[in-house]
Amino acid sequence: MATLDDTLTTQKNGVIAINNLNQTLTTFQKNYAYAVGQYTSDGISATGAIISLSAGRLVSINTIVAGTGASVFYDYRTYPTISAASSSGTATIGYSGGSTTTPTFAATDTVIISGVVPTGFNTTPGSTTSVSASPAPTTTAFSFTNSTSGTQTVAGTVFNLNTANKIAAAPTTIGTYQIGAQFSYGLYVVIGTGQTISITYSLG
Repeated sequence: MATLDDTLTTQKNGVIAINNLNQTLTTFQKNYAYAVGQYTSDGISATGAIISLSAGRLVSINTIVAGTGASVFYDYRTYPTISAASSSGTATIGYSGGSTTTPTFAATDTVIISGVVPTGFNTTPGSTTSVSASPAPTTTAFSFTNSTSGTQTVAGTVFNLNTANKIAAAPTTIGTYQIGAQFSYGLYVVIGTGQTISITYSLG
């Protein structure tokens, strides 16, 4: 016949086993949710949109309206501007890599600039500008056509829509497409001509 101590020990072991099972199931649930998608967006048809400012996973793309151009998704990593000035119709933006290696912007790279004061240095919402070939871009500055007067008084950010940051594209055929691409910094989409899409994604 089991003693009281034996009975209590059995109950204690049972509680421990249940707690361990609960932790395992919770971890499995989180991993499963991350894999299949934690969020699904509404239909997106604007020119460009920031989906996330943190790391995560682009699970799938649903092309709702086919359009004539593919929507392109980028790992949205921005760099702080450290200066902005214009001369003879050409603006020069100084930028920093922050705590990481500063990239080199190349001539004809497409960039988004936001948050700079004077505001004339910024690209308008949903639009981009092209890096000029002359003067040649360096690891600290690039130029583009712009005649804003004055110099930077409030710093902003710059993002490069180049192929190194590209992670996926939405086909111009209606349907849902599994992607499974990680993004390390954030997620930005440039909507293709005439397209409407929604996406399923996870963060964390």
